[in-house]
Order: sequence, then C-alpha cells, then structure tokens
Amino acid sequence: MVQQQRRFDARLLFIGLFLTSSWFVAAAAFSQALPHLRTVMGADNRLEPSPCFEFACFNRSAYDANTLAAIGAQLPNVYVFLRIPAGPWYEQMVLRNRSALPGGYDTAGYRWPVAVVGDDVFATAYQSGPAVPTTCATHVWGRTGYRWQIKQVINTCAGVFAKDGPRILFVTGAASPIYVRGADGLYTQQSVLIPPAGVRASGAAALHNWTVVIGESSANSGTGAAHVYQYIDSAWVLTKSLVPDAGGAGTAFGTAVGVYDYNIAVGAPGAINPSGVGRGLVYLYTGVGENWSISQEIAEPPGTNSSFGTALALRGRRLVVSARNGYPYFQGPSGYLFERGVRESAWVARATLAGGGLGIFLSGNTAMVDSEGLRFGTYPSVVNLPALLEPDLMP
Repeated sequence: MVQQQRRFDARLLFIGLFLTSSWFVAAAAFSQALPHLRTVMGADNRLEPSPCFEFACFNRSAYDANTLAAIGAQLPNVYVFLRIPAGPWYEQMVLRNRSALPGGYDTAGYRWPVAVVGDDVFATAYQSGPAVPTTCATHVWGRTGYRWQIKQVINTCAGVFAKDGPRILFVTGAASPIYVRGADGLYTQQSVLIPPAGVRASGAAALHNWTVVIGESSANSGTGAAHVYQYIDSAWVLTKSLVPDAGGAGTAFGTAVGVYDYNIAVGAPGAINPSGVGRGLVYLYTGVGENWSISQEIAEPPGTNSSFGTALALRGRRLVVSARNGYPYFQGPSGYLFERGVRESAWVARATLAGGGLGIFLSGNTAMVDSEGLRFGTYPSVVNLPALLEPDLMP
C-alpha cells in the first residue's frame, strides 16, 4: 500500500511539473503524454456486487459524495456501496422492491434510472404481469446508520434524472417536475418544466441553479439539439435551442449535456472531427437567457477512440468526457479530464481517467465513470482528481 501511494504521489508530481511548464502549449501537445489517474477502488479498480454473475454485474450506476448505487444486471435490485472516510469502498446493502403485488401482477423490482442525492437513493420501481400494464413509481430510500428504509414514494417515473444539490429533476415525456429536499428530509415539488409543443423533454439532462439543459439527440433527423430552459417570472421558459453549426444526420448532438453557471457543454459523439481522425466533439457555450455563443470545440486528445462525448460532467472549472470505445475495443484511455483557469477561458486536457462509457458524475474532488466491461455489464470506477491549477496566475 505504501509503495502504491508513493507511485501515485509521483504521478501527481509529474502532472504538476508537466502542466506548469506546458499549459500554454496548444492542446494537441497534450495528446502525446497525458498522465493517467488511477481509481481509488480496491482490487481490479472496480466495484462488483456479491455475488457477481458470470456475464454481467451492473446495469448502470449513480453516485454522490460517499454513496454509490448500482442496478443489478441480472437481478432487479439496487446495490449500495459506501465509502469509509479517507478509506475504501464496501458493499453496504442490497435494496429490493418488496411492494405488495395486486391481482394480475407477478413481478416487482427496480430499473434504470437511479439517482443519489446526498445519502438518499432514488430508485425507479416497477410492477409487471403477463396481462396487465406495468406500473411505475419512484422510491426514495433513506439511511439511518446502517439501516435503509423507503421514506417516501413519488408517483412519478423519470426517463432520466438530473440533480443539483438537494434538488432533483424528473425528466419525462411531458411535464418534468423538480423536487427539493426539505428540513424533514422529504421531497416536495418545487416547480415543473413543461416543454413547448414539438419539443421533447427526454434524453440527457443537466440542472444547475436556475438553468436546465435537456438533450434531444434524435432531433432534426439525427443532427440533434440541446434545449436551454431558465426560470423566469416563476416559470421555466425555453430560451434557446442549441444546434451544431455544421452537423448532419448521425451527429447526435445532445447525447450528453452539462451546465454550470453560465457555461453549457454538449456532447456529439457522431460529429466528424475536423482533423479527420477519430469521431465525436464536445461543444462549449457561454451565455444567459437567449444569448448563447459557442466558445470552444473539443475533440478527443489522441483522436483514436470512437464516440467522444457519449457522456460528460461539468462542474466548476472541471469537465470530464467519455470517449466510449465499446466491444471489442475496451482497451486504452477512454475518459478525459479537462480544466480551465480562473480567467483563462480555454479548456485544456489534463489527464486520462480509468474507463469511459455510459455515465459520468462529479462530486467534490472525485469523479465516477460508469465503464463498460468485458462481460457486457458496467463497472463504476471512482477516481481521485488532482487539485485544480490556476495556470493564468503562474509566472
């Protein structure tokens, strides 16, 4: 363990020395030697439920601070992992849907999406039967010590969740409510987002302060779009629909989205890289209201994997992007950490992360990357991020 820590410290030292001397070099220079950040997991750099089945383990994961929740790939349960402060992760509980089955129903379980808000787990519960319609609700699980219990049932199901502190957005095909956690630990509806006619509220979503971004990668014959909503006069208003300047069918703009303050990131894994090498771009926008302008386009630094921009997370001056290179090309770096300075607007590649794939979450100084595995499941990897640099303040 001491030797591993020394190797990790040496890598961080290398990162600092490399970037201190090279920050103002063009981004292409970073493609030659991006430092790799190891995960903070235990064996094999991933979490696995117990037991882990032969062909798959998880079917998507969600993360916040010291809690991670993953849907089982073969059993419809939620596996919860906790992190000991300054220590390892361990499997703490398996959450099961034990709702009483009404007549005609014979199966109950959990399915994607799942969200983690602080220590609360939002699990999408379902009941089904051979000749009855499938029912759906959201179970909010809370923890007291080592005990978990369903503390609230919300009779709404989301196609995707987006969260911001104690608030969580349920993205649905129509009205999309935002719930906020109260002092009693329960969630009440704070507002509701209703998209205009012809605009779908589905796909990837991001929420920060009073801005919501919802991706619609299938819009415009597959070119895609990202719809920006802002809270104005006590209502959510569609202020802008972003589209790529030079996108065509299959661009899939809006597959992943992120928002933080006055910055928006949109992933387009089908976009053609101007260099002609690799595929996929991430578009960065700055603005407010209906005034949004593109500030930068980012391609995968090495430019060799496929589907750059399949997933991303934006928080403060950090941006983590997945370059998903699925089966059979799981090898090689597929997650990337980008960073910008306090006053410098350009995003610069800083390091590679272990794994890239279907989901990315940022929390404090760590990132969770939901990676695809050789057994056709997904494996969450939690990565320690180095301290932020402020290159524009350096001599």
